[in-house]
Amino acid sequence: MSSSSSASIHDHFADLTYPLTNIVTMALCAVLGGADDFVAIADWAEDKKEWLSQFLDMSTGVPSHDRFNAILGAIKPAEFEKCLLSWITSLQEITDGQIIAIDGKTLKRSSGTAASVVGGQQQGGHSHGQRLGDR
Repeated sequence: MSSSSSASIHDHFADLTYPLTNIVTMALCAVLGGADDFVAIADWAEDKKEWLSQFLDMSTGVPSHDRFNAILGAIKPAEFEKCLLSWITSLQEITDGQIIAIDGKTLKRSSGTAASVVGGQQQGGHSHGQRLGDR
């Protein structure tokens, strides 16, 4: 691992058995799919391994829930937030503002109002003020 304090998150974790890109992608997708702990993340990734292999190198397989916990726990939240915001910003630029926003309160069913949802997630094309799933 790189010892430089200015190294990126990716550089810092470059020599792990499981690529950091895989870990983060699996975890984000699993959480968006309803996983709420590391066991659920690992189970989701194992169930979706074939699908994940379409865009990730899955040659090292799916990490255990303990491995997800250890790796994700080692990431500094502020650094991860910067990387995630940078990625989201680049997606918005690439898609010319055509993004799908996911309402976490609806996903976790804590919004307090009944909402029509698509695939368990309320989604919206905010650049045009539209929401998929709204009546």
